[in-house]
Amino acid sequence: MTPLLAPRAGQKTGVHAYDVAHYSGVEPVTSNIFAGQGMSSVWQRDLISREPVSHISVPANASIVLLCRTSGPYIQRARLAGTAYNVEVEPNFFILLPSGIDSIWFDQTERVQGWFHLHFDKTIQDRIAAELGWNFTRITTCVSVELRKLADTAIHLSGNVAPPALIWDSLCWMILYHFSRCNTASGQVDVRLGHHLAPWQARRAVEFMRANLDRDITLNDISGICHVSPYHFARGFKNSLGRPPYQYLMLLRMERARDLLLSSTMSVTQIALSVGYDTPQAFARAFRRIHGISPSHFRIDRANCPRGTWLPKQMC
Repeated sequence: MTPLLAPRAGQKTGVHAYDVAHYSGVEPVTSNIFAGQGMSSVWQRDLISREPVSHISVPANASIVLLCRTSGPYIQRARLAGTAYNVEVEPNFFILLPSGIDSIWFDQTERVQGWFHLHFDKTIQDRIAAELGWNFTRITTCVSVELRKLADTAIHLSGNVAPPALIWDSLCWMILYHFSRCNTASGQVDVRLGHHLAPWQARRAVEFMRANLDRDITLNDISGICHVSPYHFARGFKNSLGRPPYQYLMLLRMERARDLLLSSTMSVTQIALSVGYDTPQAFARAFRRIHGISPSHFRIDRANCPRGTWLPKQMC
């Protein structure tokens, strides 16, 4: 048996030991691995060899596992907790395996491409179950475009460099929330969907973000000062301010970065650290996504803009 993933030197696999999952026959190519607070991920993209693969075996563990299909449909043969299944798989398909469920996935030749795994540790699943009133104790499936969008965001953010904690925390809660909604009987409406923050809570959250732009703040940090649960805060913040908290924080960081680029002699590296980015490269990528120009070119071009505007030269 060949390990699915042997951790690289110094790498932590977090809430799920991927090295105890095994392929029979060949070793797959895996990428976009991130072990985070409460949730970790691995995206299996392809196989090194086209030799037949008889099965993948994943022993039972303490985390719940959410598998998302990201490409075409087919019938997947599997044995889950000793019971044989023929699973009809399609795009936007999700299957949730509760804690303690071992699984064997058969006939995986050329089918590994397009599966994304999310693993939620026991602590976060218990908190979310208590908050949502939905227990993650049964093997359940779901087809959801909305859930797929969240999974796509997780795929995009997963990598060897950890995404901001606020983003990952929010995704963790929202993914399990949408999965529970997908499996709620029709007619049972979650009355908390329309929840808004009180004005003082929204104000305190934004003030806290502004005061901590250089920190990797978490959903627990902000929801705690507002005296609500992380789930209620994430829903209420978006309903009240029109954006998820992680997007709002990114815009605040970009606003502060623009001010520093225009009014200070700080280097781009110093500015990156002051607004919460570990490297100037990560800061430059985020800045370019928002403004379509690098921080250095922004600073140079701004010198030729009319007084009173922050736009790059080509937009003046």
